[in-house]
Amino acid sequence: MTALALLLMAPVRAQEYSQLSSAIHMSSRVSDGKYSLEEIADIAGRNGVRVLIPADRDSMTWEYGIMPLRNIAKRTVEERSVFSFGIIKYLKLLDSIRKEHPDMIIIPGIESAPYYYWQGSVFDDNLVIKDWHKHLLVIGLSKSADLEYLPVLGNPKGLRQPPGLRNIILFWPLALFALGVLCARRRAYSYTDISGKALGPYSGAWRVIGISAICVSLVFLINNYPFLYQKFDQYHGNRGVIPYQNLIDYANGRGGLTFWAHPEASNVDKTGPVGIETEAHSEYLLKARDYTGFAVFYEGYQEVGAAGGIWDRILLEYCRGDRKSPIWAIGGLAFDKAGDLSVVMNDVRTVLLCRGSDAAAALEAMKKGRMYCSRGKDSSSFVLDEFTVSGGAGIGKTMGEESVLRQDPQITIEGHLLRGQDKTFTIQLIKDGLVVKDFEARSPFRVSYVDTDTRQGRSYYRLEIKAQDLLVISNPIFVQKRAVW
Repeated sequence: MTALALLLMAPVRAQEYSQLSSAIHMSSRVSDGKYSLEEIADIAGRNGVRVLIPADRDSMTWEYGIMPLRNIAKRTVEERSVFSFGIIKYLKLLDSIRKEHPDMIIIPGIESAPYYYWQGSVFDDNLVIKDWHKHLLVIGLSKSADLEYLPVLGNPKGLRQPPGLRNIILFWPLALFALGVLCARRRAYSYTDISGKALGPYSGAWRVIGISAICVSLVFLINNYPFLYQKFDQYHGNRGVIPYQNLIDYANGRGGLTFWAHPEASNVDKTGPVGIETEAHSEYLLKARDYTGFAVFYEGYQEVGAAGGIWDRILLEYCRGDRKSPIWAIGGLAFDKAGDLSVVMNDVRTVLLCRGSDAAAALEAMKKGRMYCSRGKDSSSFVLDEFTVSGGAGIGKTMGEESVLRQDPQITIEGHLLRGQDKTFTIQLIKDGLVVKDFEARSPFRVSYVDTDTRQGRSYYRLEIKAQDLLVISNPIFVQKRAVW
């Protein structure tokens, strides 16, 4: 283990937590990545990463079918993914890498595109695949069955609805089959023998019609198999937040965490005659519920993470009681093929405040928001030693926690750079979406602030720390201020 990693494991002052540096969201050659999973783990180990969360693509399958035989008259394009690699095989590979890196916590992650839809027509040469790049990170699903039934397009098993009365409609070709049999058995003329048995030649024309009807019915029966409806498909336009909420609910039900991967990123491209278009989708963070958080870096800072942005609007909704839970910020590398992974790992870090040093402790820290993230050349060197809110005495509450106070909150902020760099920091204390205090301090620094605002109720504080080549975002600390008896 590197000295940098050991220093980061030092307990957070006045708290029982240890800081574990993590690298989140990089794909391997299992899907669309540049490096193998083994190489990613080796690079992470060399760069002081204690918690590694790779995120390969779950499904890379696109399908376009032509009505009315979309399941037969179709073209399917499939690229490498966890599904094509094999879910059990993938999880076993992660297990083997864990054994090779016993000092590193390796947690399975998935980068998922739950939904896309087609716009235009292949016949008009204007076919476009929409919304493929609206991605969610699903973290912590380690059972093969949980991944096997992920409710995403490209995985019909995960989207099939249980059978009901309306499924009878899908058996309509049987009526055509029966009609075809009757037509094929129709006679040109008939008579009966002494026993009453019908005799006479079959009609050639009706026989052709009947056999044709039977063949058509069989084709449609094959097309309708397995006679089950899906929750949604790619042929009925924009379904809004529904497919994403469906995946969030699925992951929540199995103990997984969900983060919007790059909500501010758009994507416009073309592959052959097919266009690819995804608009920035920050507003989906307001529409969706019960997800864990979002990646503020690289593509979630300008509209979502900056003071007064969408993140603050959501946190205020939580404070007012309009949401069951807050959302948290992480730093996501979003690394596949471009660049040097070692450089990117040192450019974006998420530091977890953990009660232990295993996967359960890391996941618990992420779920509860005990973490901060940084971006820049000195990202891997910065340590936020303390960010607490207290009533002036005793152990304060830190990120992701809530403090109930009857006196003015005292905020304590302390940090340093591991390599002893002499830098000047600008520290913004954000309360309820507004910057309430600016500090300027040199590394190492320790600053305190007493908030004398007399308003009662729930509020929150979070930090934005800037220096040359560094931007740090903390998660919020919540405070409930009550009247003094």
